[in-house]
Formats: sequence, C-alpha cells, structure tokens
Amino acid sequence: MKITKRIILLAMLISAVFIFTACANNNKKHDIPKSTAEAEESADAAFQGVLKAVDKENRNLTFVNFNYSNECVLGYSDASKIYNKSGTLTIPETLDEGLVVQVRYNSDTMMAKEVKVDENCWEYDNITKWSIDTDKKMITVSDRNYRYDDSVVVFNNGETPDVMCLNPVDKLKVYGVDKKICSIIVKEGHGYIRPVNYEEFIGGTVSVSYILNQPITENMLLVVREGMYEVEMKNGDLVGKRTVQVVRDTEAELDMINTVTNPPDEGQVEFDIWPPGTDVYVNGKLINYSEPLSLKYGEHSVTAALTGYTTYKGTLTVNSPNPTVIINLAEEIAEVEDEEIINNDVNNNVADDDDNDEENDSDSQSTTTSNTQTDNSSAGATQDESEIVYDKDHNMTVSAPEGAEVYLNGAYKGIAPCSFPKQIGTHTITLSRADAITKSYTVVTYDDDQEVKWSFPELVKK
Repeated sequence: MKITKRIILLAMLISAVFIFTACANNNKKHDIPKSTAEAEESADAAFQGVLKAVDKENRNLTFVNFNYSNECVLGYSDASKIYNKSGTLTIPETLDEGLVVQVRYNSDTMMAKEVKVDENCWEYDNITKWSIDTDKKMITVSDRNYRYDDSVVVFNNGETPDVMCLNPVDKLKVYGVDKKICSIIVKEGHGYIRPVNYEEFIGGTVSVSYILNQPITENMLLVVREGMYEVEMKNGDLVGKRTVQVVRDTEAELDMINTVTNPPDEGQVEFDIWPPGTDVYVNGKLINYSEPLSLKYGEHSVTAALTGYTTYKGTLTVNSPNPTVIINLAEEIAEVEDEEIINNDVNNNVADDDDNDEENDSDSQSTTTSNTQTDNSSAGATQDESEIVYDKDHNMTVSAPEGAEVYLNGAYKGIAPCSFPKQIGTHTITLSRADAITKSYTVVTYDDDQEVKWSFPELVKK
C-alpha cells in the first residue's frame, strides 16, 4: 500500500515538472529579438535645420537644429544619401553652407541617413539694400520684412558671429523659408578707415568714393565695405585726396599729410530760371541750362530774355564748386522795383545787374537772386547733423568693454564706460583698442523716453 502511494506521488511530481518545462519553453518563444532592420527603424530621428559645416577629413556634418536652436554633429558614410537643390544625389562637399535642409539620422549611432535641401528653401544673393532691427528681430530687404530667431546662423570669414555684428554697408546672401531668414552669408564685409594728420580739414567734409559723405571731426573712425577707395577731404578751398585699401574687420590708416592740392579753378553752375522757355546767354553764347554749366572762377556776363518779359542783364561771379543761380524775369506790364542783389556769404554766388549797360531799360528792372548750394559732388550715406533726431533728456551708455574707444556712426564719443546724448534711429557702434581687433555693432534706438545702455563682449586681442 505504501509503495503504491509513493509511485502515485512520483508520477504526479514528474507530471508537474513536465508541465512547468513546457510553459517555460512556450514563454521563451515571445522573447525572440527584433530584426536588425526593425531596431534601426526605431532609432530614426529627423529635424529641419541649417547646414553649418562639412568636415571632409573626419566625415562629419554640422547642423543647427531648428527644434532646439543648437548644433548637431552627425557622421556620414557612403551609405548616407545626400541630395542637392535639384533633388539629385551628390556628395556632402557640394552643398553650400547656410542651406536649409531636412535631415534624417540614426539617434543611436549619430550617423546621417539622408540630407535633403528643403524644397521651400529660397535665397537672395548680392544684397546691398537692407537694414536690421535687432530688438524686433526683423531684417528688411528691398522694402520687404523678414523675421529671424535665435537659430539664425551668420557666416563671416569662417566665423559665426551674432547678427548685431552685421553692418548696413555689408553685402549679404541669405537663405530662408517662407518669411523667415534662416542663415546669412557676409559676401563682402566691412572694415575701418582711421584718418590721421588731417587737422587742417576739421570742420569740412569727407567723402569715400561717393558712398559716404559726412562732416570731419576729431578722432574719426569710418566704417566702409571692404575694397579700394578714393577718400577726399574738403575744407573751404583746401582739398586733399588719398587712396586706401580696406580689408574686412581691420583698420586702414589714412594719412592726409601733404595731400592738399590746388583748389578747383572752375565750378559746375546750375540755373533755376523762370519762366520756362527763357533764353539764357552766358558770355554771349546761348546755353542749355537744363544741365550744369562748367565756368571758370571769375566774372561772367549773363543775359536772360523772353518775349513779354523784361530782359535781364547782369554779371555772375563764380567762386565755389557748385553754385546755383536763380533768375526770375518780371512781366513787362508788372510794377517793378529796384533790383535786389543777394550776396551769399557761403558760396559768394553773385548775379549783379550791369547798371552801365546801354541796352538795359532804366525804367524797369528784373529781380535776380542766387542761393546757397551745398557741394553735392558725393552722395552721402551718413546723416547730416541737421537731420539727426536727439532725445536730449536721455543718454546712450556703453559700459563695456572697459578701456575701448567708442564711436557712434564714425564720431568719437569717449572711452568705455562713457555716456553721450541719445540719438534716435539705426546706428553703428564701433569699439577700438590698440591691443585688440576693432569691432562694430548695429543697434536701434527708439523715441521711448528711456535710457539706453549697452554692454558689449570683450574685444579679441590681436
């Protein structure tokens, strides 16, 4: 009886072991690993961004990821698919820095699987007419407004500076999507002209190859696009010229010593004549007064005549580069007064009535005036002092970098930290120190009854 119970117990034990083993084997069937393809698929990630750099030697691609506004470095191999603007397979080195791209990669291996130029990516090249508002994060190109954000990438001579380092004189290329600028390439950057030995010209005007025209002050530092320029300084009859080469992000010294040349001996005279159709004779010759007339410095006879109006005869004295003469003929039936001669103390442009001319009617005279005409031989890119809008109740302050010379639109303002009267508008703040590389920033100030304070990064030592 006991033997029989033991046999039954043993049989039950064997059955239990068999059932447990079968269940265990059955559970193992559900733990079969996924295929390699499935694992790779689950590790796929993607983003939109800007191509920042291609490292051919290390086979790396650097992007700025729009999702996080940070850099992402991915490796690439022969298996990576790289597409150009036209959608054709290519190699990474053919892609331009700054392009907006769609990227797919393996997040485990950080290897690029596919890089495609975004189909909505557009570009504007050789931009010279543009402005920037760093407060509103807006760039205006040819009167069209585009936004940018912290992910925007600026390319300048291998560096990626802040957008504030751009200057309105720079020539740009931009890439963007919709109304957003994503990257900016500085094709032609800016440098600086530092005049020296120009004391005799202070108070006059300086022009740089007809792209910049502004008053001459002490301790000037001019910001211009890189290139070769002819600089001309004028102060009264004193004229000095010098050619200078400006290199990007560097200062070029402009020595104006011994540059004074003989003053010009002729002026470009403009005529403002009324009424239309009047015949004007200078030195006895009929002229076309719709265009400036070149006349030697000195006195010249002038006659203006039109049927139904009193003929004018007088003397024009030319002794400035760009005088303007105004002649208004009086109608013959009109009541007339004695001739009024206006002598301008600035340009001394005089049209005098010839009292002794026998042909002049003693009973009737015409009124002739000459007005001041500023020398316009150079188109100015800098505001005239009379056009500057000040907020005299508030200041602009530059607190850093300490010890740097501070220039506002080329005019010296002091050594940082320093303050000066607030000007409204877009300005160039330039910082210079003997041991460092000169740097400039574009800033915008508003008429908002507020003080303006800046603290710029430390200058890079030479």
